[in-house]
Amino acid sequence: MHCSETLGGIVPRFQCDAGGSSSGGSGAPAPTSETAVLVKQAQQLNSEGKQDEAVTTYRKGLEISPNDVDAHLGMGSVLDLKGDYAEARRHLAKGAKRLNLRKFWQVKSWSNSLC
Repeated sequence: MHCSETLGGIVPRFQCDAGGSSSGGSGAPAPTSETAVLVKQAQQLNSEGKQDEAVTTYRKGLEISPNDVDAHLGMGSVLDLKGDYAEARRHLAKGAKRLNLRKFWQVKSWSNSLC
């Protein structure tokens, strides 16, 4: 995943180019492979300039895995392109929060292994 441009100069806009989706960590179930496929399809649609179709596809993925980091960050990116900044910020914030929780659990797990 890489960061590019900004959303209104305030929030980083993420474009996911990883091969799979990520869950939020914190005990939430990992996204299904169906979610990962939908995220990949939405990324492709977005890159083809089909933002409306990408939003629909991201929504399907979020119905299956509501805490999927890649789906939220991708949705935020597409909504930003469409000019729906308030909704884009909501998805970006949720994705970023989930990403931070995942990092927290990775660090905690690593620190516990040192004891």
